[in-house]
Amino acid sequence: MKVQRLTDEVLEIDIKGIDAPIANALRRIMLTDVPTLAIEKVILFQNTSIIQDEVLAHRLGLVPIVADPNEFASIEYDSTNTAVSEPDEYNTTVMTLQITCSVNPNASLAAPPHIAYKNDTVYTRHLVWVPQGDQEKRLRTPIRPVHDDIVIAKLRPGQCIEAELHLQKGTGRQHAKWSPCATVYYRQMPHIEIVEPFTGSEADRLVKLCPMGVFDVEDITSMVDTAPANSQKTAFVARPRDCTLCRECVRDPNDEPRIRLLRHRDYFLFTVESSGSLPPEQIFRRALQEFEAKAKEIESSMDIPRYVTPICAEDAE
Repeated sequence: MKVQRLTDEVLEIDIKGIDAPIANALRRIMLTDVPTLAIEKVILFQNTSIIQDEVLAHRLGLVPIVADPNEFASIEYDSTNTAVSEPDEYNTTVMTLQITCSVNPNASLAAPPHIAYKNDTVYTRHLVWVPQGDQEKRLRTPIRPVHDDIVIAKLRPGQCIEAELHLQKGTGRQHAKWSPCATVYYRQMPHIEIVEPFTGSEADRLVKLCPMGVFDVEDITSMVDTAPANSQKTAFVARPRDCTLCRECVRDPNDEPRIRLLRHRDYFLFTVESSGSLPPEQIFRRALQEFEAKAKEIESSMDIPRYVTPICAEDAE
């Protein structure tokens, strides 16, 4: 593995020596099996906005939350998807939303809404964390939305929203709101072979043909009797990972047999885009741990006798 780029929200990493099923399993685990914290229950005490209660609750549920899921236990459910364990300070935390829109007495009649009214727009920054029990001391980072400028609703004078939000731990397999990733995708590393060299003006032409700048030109000096004779420009593959296999370089029938466009079957370029609830490197690391746990579970379930004596027809009768 080799990390190519790492930011607060994006991880680009190369992985060699695996097959496509393994790569896709890792991708799916990052999307559906890495737990996060999300708003699971919305208790509305007052909602006089134009947004229906169920739509408002849905919008709140999709707000990404910054929290360490390892500091919370999971709510247990039975076969009918009914919660078995009761909410407490170890599996649930609480946020509140209380906001009322009013007229700004200092604004002119021609002022736009954001000046004419106070609290005309409900943002995620209006969500207030209310620690339960000893959460304020126990949790290493305060619970908060990833972004404080996500629009939740629009209000007009006299309208208000008052709600209590219960945040719980879950995975994207239960609901997409718990997925820590905006998206995860991979592609195989391009493998480009120049079968017949492009030299001189042809080398310059090949460089201009590629819209992604995959090819470059170098001067190669030929040797005659161990002494430099002359140099000529020759095209070579400089940046293979930038290739999108658009086939512009082989669109000319005369060029097609001179270049081979292939892919490495065991070389994958992963891109992990986080929703912000977890850093992308943590998502990848926890996905590997989950992958290992799943592999061990499969291995343990296969500890059965290799040969099983079949039940004969007489015994079955």
